[in-house]
Amino acid sequence: MLAPMQSVTNRALRSLFAKWARPDVLFTEFMRVKPSRIGGPLNPKDLREARGEEHGIPLVFQLIGGDPAAVVDAARAAQRAGAAHLNLNVGCPFGRMGAGSGGNLLRRTPVLEAMLAALRAEVTGSLSVKVRAGYDDPEQLFSLLPLFEAAGVDFLVLHPRTVAQAYDGEADHRITARVV
Repeated sequence: MLAPMQSVTNRALRSLFAKWARPDVLFTEFMRVKPSRIGGPLNPKDLREARGEEHGIPLVFQLIGGDPAAVVDAARAAQRAGAAHLNLNVGCPFGRMGAGSGGNLLRRTPVLEAMLAALRAEVTGSLSVKVRAGYDDPEQLFSLLPLFEAAGVDFLVLHPRTVAQAYDGEADHRITARVV
């Protein structure tokens, strides 16, 4: 799997990996969902990335946003544009995602729960979540696993650090082992 990484998993790198490493799945960079954007919650340029596969490999379209209705609208638009697999970013620590999206959703679990339920009702293909171990507590993930299961999430992409850690320190793969 070539996991989603902002400013890294662009089309050029995905193409290189598809030809060189042949991962089972590829991810887009996250696509910012903005409820106030004229013409819809996604940038038209981002929608050009929506497709079911690249180079014969399933392509997962990643969304990041904090407004459940706008995220669901973005998921619908992505599916209409060709996306077959959608991923919700619940892990990005950039600026602690002050708008309530990315890793900040870990501090808004009722909103996260409602967003996942609404997405599952609309997404016809696979639905996955990129998640951190927690906002500032690495044990938080374990309280969220039942929420993900109840929402019908197909799989998780885990970054075993907290949002507060950002990219500092070591990733704790003991957390990964406990989740698996």
